[in-house]
Amino acid sequence: MVDLSARHLFLGQALLVGTVSEATAAQVQVETVRVIHVVDGGTAVVRTSESLNLKVRLQGIEAPACGIPFGAQSQRFLEQLVLRAQLALIGN
Repeated sequence: MVDLSARHLFLGQALLVGTVSEATAAQVQVETVRVIHVVDGGTAVVRTSESLNLKVRLQGIEAPACGIPFGAQSQRFLEQLVLRAQLALIGN
């Protein structure tokens, strides 16, 4: 089970690409979640297997917030990518 109080959480799908060193790999925790709401182009609400809703930010994504130019388009784009998708929530 993932420690949901972790300070750094991010969603993993095709959006995130990278490697984890062996030293870091031992500290990484992964939980499968479902995206239930997209707040803006860089933030989503996910539901855990324990039915807990978490607001998470995509690591490394700088997207305009809703209400500023291109904010709505950014939100719609992320919705098309991940809304209702089952993803890996990765925390340390």
